[in-house]
Amino acid sequence: MSSQANLPLFVPGADRSVPGYDEAFGADGRPRPHWVSFMAQYQMLGANGLQERVERARQLSADTGISLGYHSGSRDDEEWLFDVMPLILTGEEWRYIEAGIIQRAQVLDRLLADLYGPQETLRKGLFPPYLVYGNPNYLRPLRRDATDMAEYDPERRHLQVYATDLVRRPDGHWTIVADRTQVPTGAGFALANRRTLARAMPEVFTNQQIRSCHQFFKTWSDGLKAMATGAQGSNPRVALLTPGPFAPGYYEHVYLAREMDIALVEGADLTVRGDKLLLKELGGLQPIDVLLRRLDGDFCDPLDLRPGSLLGVSGLAHLQREGRLQIANSIGSGAIETPALFPFLPRLCQELLGETQLAVSAETWWCGQPEILRRVLDRLDDYIILPAFYGGDGYPNDPTALSPSARAELIDDMRREPEKYVAQERLVPSQAPMISGQIMQSNPVVLRVFTVAGPNGYEVLPGGFARLPVSGSPFSGILADGSITKDVWVLNDEAAPSVQYPLPISTKKIDLVRSTGGLQSRVADNLFWLGRHMARIEVSVRLLRAVFYRLYNATEGSGEYREINCLTGFFRSHGLVDWEEDITPEIPATIPETLLKATASDGPLANDFTQTRRLMMGLRDRCSSDMWEILSEFTGPLADRLQHAAGDIDLSLHVFDEVLQRCASFAGIVAEGMVRGTGWSFLGFGRRLETAFFGLRLASSCCGAVNDPGQMQLRLALELGDTLITYRNRYLSQLHPRPVLDLLLTDETNPKSVVFQINAMMKQAEGFPYRRHINAHEELRDVADSLGTMIDLFKAPEELSADAENAASLELDRLVFEAESILNNLSGQIYRGYFLHSEDEHVLRADWRPSRTREGQE
Repeated sequence: MSSQANLPLFVPGADRSVPGYDEAFGADGRPRPHWVSFMAQYQMLGANGLQERVERARQLSADTGISLGYHSGSRDDEEWLFDVMPLILTGEEWRYIEAGIIQRAQVLDRLLADLYGPQETLRKGLFPPYLVYGNPNYLRPLRRDATDMAEYDPERRHLQVYATDLVRRPDGHWTIVADRTQVPTGAGFALANRRTLARAMPEVFTNQQIRSCHQFFKTWSDGLKAMATGAQGSNPRVALLTPGPFAPGYYEHVYLAREMDIALVEGADLTVRGDKLLLKELGGLQPIDVLLRRLDGDFCDPLDLRPGSLLGVSGLAHLQREGRLQIANSIGSGAIETPALFPFLPRLCQELLGETQLAVSAETWWCGQPEILRRVLDRLDDYIILPAFYGGDGYPNDPTALSPSARAELIDDMRREPEKYVAQERLVPSQAPMISGQIMQSNPVVLRVFTVAGPNGYEVLPGGFARLPVSGSPFSGILADGSITKDVWVLNDEAAPSVQYPLPISTKKIDLVRSTGGLQSRVADNLFWLGRHMARIEVSVRLLRAVFYRLYNATEGSGEYREINCLTGFFRSHGLVDWEEDITPEIPATIPETLLKATASDGPLANDFTQTRRLMMGLRDRCSSDMWEILSEFTGPLADRLQHAAGDIDLSLHVFDEVLQRCASFAGIVAEGMVRGTGWSFLGFGRRLETAFFGLRLASSCCGAVNDPGQMQLRLALELGDTLITYRNRYLSQLHPRPVLDLLLTDETNPKSVVFQINAMMKQAEGFPYRRHINAHEELRDVADSLGTMIDLFKAPEELSADAENAASLELDRLVFEAESILNNLSGQIYRGYFLHSEDEHVLRADWRPSRTREGQE
């Protein structure tokens, strides 16, 4: 941080001496002209008002899930650090930056096409060949031979999206310190920052004349579609290839896919057949015309590039090489993401464009030239030492900050392999204001600018975002290094209204449809298992709540003690405790060790929460904002509170109630907020299937009612089935297996009954794509028929002897087993018919009876 005085907001004329250029204040300590209006509005907010806006922005970021770390599947997500103080640039200054960046994008695009094609730049000696052939990011299998070139379109874009890192020198001029051409990250985050700030500080935002960023994303979308060749009609299919929820930029991938209305896909969703890239959907294989790549090039194809990659698609490199598929950016674009090219770019610009380079790069020297190496080592402290090729940690080395031994090691490495190092001048970045608590202070700032190729050429995002590195080097370029980000405003020279860009209106006739489009098999798989895990969590928490209510007075011999002992069977059958374990307390009003293990961070309930979180991450682009908020709270803070409540009966009961309320909210959104499409069918089917399993287990628990004089098992079955009040309203206090089983199994008006689940599953199965070998309706009807047989086993009390009831109980147990087997078999059919290509593992828990297995569910 700067050592300058911290200001309570803005104090006119205060001493604000900072190293380098001050973005907001002049030498006299007063705001620069284009900052005056903004500073006045901040001053009007006051310290308390500003702090409220800071907290609002933080909460908005948390609510929308913006993060660099939630991909991990843990609840310890890395918070997106966002400063509400923007970086403000004038329109005149921006036009200068814009012109230089567009020209640089054109040069790099031409260079990329040449390196994977004729290689005229190498033949002319415009830069050392080692920067290509010694570059691990140059992917030789992607180079086109003479046969490929004959069918190749020389006008196609190789660099469709490009990012540039810039810093401002002390003299006020901007200079480029890094090019990002592999998978440029941040445009989605920039848009998210803009929207967050607009909502957190509307009174400040609306009073500034800021250039809109919406046109940039429309241009990006139009540019991707314009890349398509041979697409059906005028609506090509564009997909964004993501490494998946484990990628640091996954939030941005989801955000961009939604913003540009394109499909979000993973490598497992795609296959190459007959020189075409196809998307695996439940209804069949669909062609992809354009692929927006957010996966490092060498991971894209395990056949031609990295054999161990599980993220790419075999044959993708072949499609690009032969021009059969348009990929943005082209696989191999990382070859020009190197500072070693900086010294040679002015000559390349003149050769490839016939123009003088506009954008100035930081003074950079490639150490692979002996005279350059000697000069750098003689003045080592004047430079920052960078890796010539990005990969590994990618962090710069500051020789002045190294220990004597580390400095000596760096020098030895540079002398041994000089071609792997670059020396870049030591720059003093400009300082930008930021809010810290109730004070304003300055920090070094790095500007990242984004450029995309549209149908009519390159276009630059007005603004981008700025990074305030608080740890590590300002030039590392890595977002997950503790950097704070801020919005960048480019002021209009004249007042201009904010413009929104709606979906294009077609002049052609469009047939009305009721389908929501194709659904990837992986997505259907995730939805199915999300439904199952959510239902399972609800059942587990109902069981735990029933026990915890009884723990206060559970002394040996008491009614509560006997009920807890009776509930042990439910816990075992549901997999919450092992078969040899007991849940009855040894000390009154204490939680048994077995229950503490059931709710522990590595216990079965925590596993369901973890699996739910993992699944919801893979469905981020499919979740509405309301569903996402519920699932985020459910698997984040609520799951944490459940862990912290361990050992406290009162607190645990309170958290159990919260969990069940969230489960009810989730069910409500599924019922009232989801279109009745294929996704809804698979999600609902999973929920109903798991609920039906539990209903059958409740029915099985009634088997021993004849030997239960107090009819405890019947009462507990009704309580756990959430039907006790209904039973009392119908039958008062008289308990008998037949009406209990009717309510649990065959009452079509009871939304918790098994037959209700069966009927719902039959309806949902109608939304499944046809598969000849899947007989969902037939198998579900078999289960429904067996339910009636179960009820008929039990006659009126006066007609049923003890021996007859024992026989009926045994038969009921057998029928329950058969019904479960049918449902398990159906689950296996669905897995094999729709999800088999997915390689993710889904673990519910041990089966409720040791002798039984669940085919196709593990």
